[in-house]
Amino acid sequence: MSFGKKDEDAESRGVFYDKSQVLLETRVFNETPLNPRKSRLLLGKVLTLLYTGEHLTRAEATDLFFATTKLFQNKDPGLRQIIYLLIKELADKADDVLMVTSSLTKDINAKPEELFASPNLLSSAAASFGFSFGSRTTSLSSASAALGAGAGPGAVLGTNVCHRANALRAICRIMDPSTIPAIERFLKQAIVDRTAAVSTAALVSSYHVFPVARDLVRRWVNEVQEALTSPKVTSTSPSAYLSTGYIVQYHALGLLYLIRQADRMAVAKLVQSLARTSNVRSQWAQCMLVRFAVKCCEDESASFGGKNMVSVDGSLSAAMYEYLKSLCNNNDMVMLEAARALVSMVNSTPASLTATQVQPAVTALQQLLVSPKPALKFAALRTLHQLAQVNASLVTTCNLDMEQLVSDSNRSIATFAITTLLKTGTESSVDRLMKQISSFMSEISDEFKVIIIDAIRVLAVKFPAKQAVMLSFLASVLRDEGGVLPDCLETALAHLCEFIEDCEFTKLAVRILHLLGAEGPKTRDPAKYLRYIYNRVILENSNVRAAAVTALAAFGAHVDAVRPTVRVLLTRCLDDPDDEVRDRATFNLAALDQAELRAQYLLNDTVLAVPTLQAKLAHYTAAGDFTSAVDVAAVPRIPKAELVPARRRAGSPTRGGAMNSPMLGSPAMRTMTPTLGPATPTPAAAAAGPTGASTQWLEKEPLLAPLLPTLFKSTTAVPLTDRELEYHVSVVKHVFRDWLVLEIEVVNTMPEVLLENVAVSLVPDTPIDTVMKQMAVVPIASLKAHDAQRVFVAFQRAPGAVPTVSFATKLTMTVKDCDPVTHVPDSDQGYPEEFAVEDVDITLADYMLPTTVPDFSSAWDALDEPSQVVETLQVPGIPTLAVAVAQIVDLLGMRALEGSNMVPAEKHAHTLVLGGVFLGGVPVLVRVRMVLDAGAQAVAMEVAVRAGVPEVAQVVAQALQG
Repeated sequence: MSFGKKDEDAESRGVFYDKSQVLLETRVFNETPLNPRKSRLLLGKVLTLLYTGEHLTRAEATDLFFATTKLFQNKDPGLRQIIYLLIKELADKADDVLMVTSSLTKDINAKPEELFASPNLLSSAAASFGFSFGSRTTSLSSASAALGAGAGPGAVLGTNVCHRANALRAICRIMDPSTIPAIERFLKQAIVDRTAAVSTAALVSSYHVFPVARDLVRRWVNEVQEALTSPKVTSTSPSAYLSTGYIVQYHALGLLYLIRQADRMAVAKLVQSLARTSNVRSQWAQCMLVRFAVKCCEDESASFGGKNMVSVDGSLSAAMYEYLKSLCNNNDMVMLEAARALVSMVNSTPASLTATQVQPAVTALQQLLVSPKPALKFAALRTLHQLAQVNASLVTTCNLDMEQLVSDSNRSIATFAITTLLKTGTESSVDRLMKQISSFMSEISDEFKVIIIDAIRVLAVKFPAKQAVMLSFLASVLRDEGGVLPDCLETALAHLCEFIEDCEFTKLAVRILHLLGAEGPKTRDPAKYLRYIYNRVILENSNVRAAAVTALAAFGAHVDAVRPTVRVLLTRCLDDPDDEVRDRATFNLAALDQAELRAQYLLNDTVLAVPTLQAKLAHYTAAGDFTSAVDVAAVPRIPKAELVPARRRAGSPTRGGAMNSPMLGSPAMRTMTPTLGPATPTPAAAAAGPTGASTQWLEKEPLLAPLLPTLFKSTTAVPLTDRELEYHVSVVKHVFRDWLVLEIEVVNTMPEVLLENVAVSLVPDTPIDTVMKQMAVVPIASLKAHDAQRVFVAFQRAPGAVPTVSFATKLTMTVKDCDPVTHVPDSDQGYPEEFAVEDVDITLADYMLPTTVPDFSSAWDALDEPSQVVETLQVPGIPTLAVAVAQIVDLLGMRALEGSNMVPAEKHAHTLVLGGVFLGGVPVLVRVRMVLDAGAQAVAMEVAVRAGVPEVAQVVAQALQG
């Protein structure tokens, strides 16, 4: 172990070693005869310095290393152990560490008789295990007789095993990629060694060797497979080194997966074969196998478009589910892991398990709730809490057991029990739970407090009759982060008004004033809140006064009856000593007096997409051309309401949950779990348009970087290949004012292949020479295994042209066989190859940014009626109106406004309204009136389109006709 900085607790432990003094004392290593005990203590001081972050120069580390190698002449077991530790620490700090290879190799192959040739060494080794021999004990055989016929020389043999295991660990730390083949024979022999400690050391060392010698380690599959299936010897002696617990299986399974992880079929075959047999007896290996089984289910589901394959007879997922279900009756650790795995497969996607399929996991977790071990109870509750967030009805069978844990002395267990009950409990239990929460609220951490508040917020919606009780609790802790429920709005605002009268925290007062300005005008008597707000103008600091001015303006804008009163109060603020308060008062007075300004600035419930605006400003300033203004019209607007859920998802500790933690514990295993691709973007993110993250690769290309100031939109990545193919390809479309650039990402998953001159061939399905012309292709010069690089294809469009086309796409490349480790090609000669992928479609949605408007009717009337285009359509093959709405939104790439994307199931007539910004900053509004003919499964539509430019309205209407 080694820390990157000095141990902050070293002083509290009384460790005070001076580096110079310790290095000076290493001269004792040259003494004759050598004092093993004194040398051990000195090496312990050196390790303490290294472990607490003390830095050694290259020269100091090298001198210390060579001084330590002299100690190999002494065969004292305790001294030899600490030498191994120091060699591992100095492996990357000293020069010429390979000089010690011969000594370590000798220890790896040494027999007990060679290590303990003298009676003194034999007695020293035995003494370390609590035994003492007489003067006649001079060999291992006589030691065996002295210990007794039943015991044998196990204690002394254990020291030899420890020497071999630690020598293996040390030698793998000092070897480099070019010298590792020299010790391959020793590692392969050690992997199948009959002693668990030696086999485990070899397997763990192979983890560290794998990143630099992948091809070499892959040749050890047979030895690793033997270590996995052959149990090691178990001794009845007190030696810890001969005792196993099938820990070798855990390390062997991990290494075997590491070797085969690039081959999905090989991994599936491995997991299936082990799941069918009972050879895996290690509980740690079983837990790891559970995680591999879940990974196989996820991969199979992704291959079939996110379908729940557990219900498909004969599928891999069905076999894995039966295996996981069978483990729910195993020991505690494996049962918990299997239950967590099943719960992790319950979500809101089509691949989710059904209530019946997840029931074995709930039953297993219910058994763990009554376990005497606090860790098991906590883990079971945490998993049930995770499940309750997705489907609370599945957890109701555990309510009685969880109620028993509410009074648990462990507050973490009690907190999770209460928060889970708040999601699954009944209305009659709310009062009792609230009293229990209040009794220990001051004893838990802020993280758990936020979890409780979040659960209460959900419960308030579920049981409106209990909102008064919950509001009293929320007012006492003053930690409500969410919106206020409409039925209890005035009660909540009254609590907040009383609180800010003596609030000493500026940030909290500002947030409360903002909430009063947003929610106060919606109450039955808005005027009563003006006194509380204006008191802040008189009594508080400038930050709070500025927030109060804005809150007063919100009342004046939304409530006509109080507007004269607000105008008087704002007039008094014009003499405020702070310029920010004066400026806000002046601006709001002007806005209140003019209806147009009031609607634009005070009643507008939308905001500009900040990421898009930021990217445009960055490109604008980088270009250095300030003769024209920034095109703000091309920046979409999004509702303010969408920003709050996004912040809450990012900040709440209950989002994500325990089930998203890394699956694999060891560092080597954490590195081998591939990602599942980008998450689905939120509506706000989808409307954001081009951002710095989406254009980072364009900025690195000299031919394309000058185009960035005119960038209008960058789409999300669209996969063009399946996950199991040898090359992973995806495309991002960048739409500029006069250009279209396709960014095609290519990932090579074949370690034995090097790709060169990777380009893309695009063949349109219709002639496009008159509207768009391919101008440049930026190929990939060289693509190694597991590397992701990009090909850029640039098209220049004719002025005003927005072509929609489908390109037949294929990769062209030169393939060379190479070394899987160094990626050096076997020869300079390669062979050409073509690789077909899915078509790249350019649609109308690529030229449209979704946006929102505060009032659709007003915005519709504001656009000129002569620009309106009306079309009547009859679309067959649509079973419901919800399907029709989804297809129209996807086709046009616009935003559904005023909740018109939500269609009740029983409804047969509906009106969909959409908003968007077309290429060039042209506003577009669409109104679709539709009627469903359920018998014919067809929808009749009347589509009306209005745009700032009549030609754009015609293009949008034609897209729906096509």
